[in-house]
Amino acid sequence: MRTAQSPSACGLCGINEREHFTRYATTDEQGNPLPGHYYTAPTQEQIAARIRARRAERDAEPDQT
Repeated sequence: MRTAQSPSACGLCGINEREHFTRYATTDEQGNPLPGHYYTAPTQEQIAARIRARRAERDAEPDQT
């Protein structure tokens, strides 16, 4: 099961872009309070870090073949 954030998730709270468009977020994925906001695109640095985290997570999983 994947736990790393999607590269395109909100830059403020980490909620996936598609889900975020359906609501006005006041908490992050862990339920921590945030100022209310709409989807904010992640920075290039956040995207790169999220891609690296997903690759590391994928590489750490045992081979399913």
